[in-house]
Amino acid sequence: MIQRVFFTILFFLSAFLFPWYITIFLGIVLLAVAPGYEVILGGLVLDFIYGAVVPSFFTSPFSFTLFFALLYSISYVVKGRLVFYKDAQR
Repeated sequence: MIQRVFFTILFFLSAFLFPWYITIFLGIVLLAVAPGYEVILGGLVLDFIYGAVVPSFFTSPFSFTLFFALLYSISYVVKGRLVFYKDAQR
């Protein structure tokens, strides 16, 4: 529980203080530590700060949000199938 709170606070602070790639790394760490649905909200924050429509990349201005939603979905499925992963909420 304390790890989840710590990494969540660190993740949201990094959205404002650090470059986007460090924030993405901390979002992945948050998903490894906890269920981490907060990363989707963090993706929205990153999109509002750094988001721009780039025609050659993705045409959506919400690319960070889509990326974190995809990562959350994958981590939810993988964590449900792991034998050694213990989550009190499942």
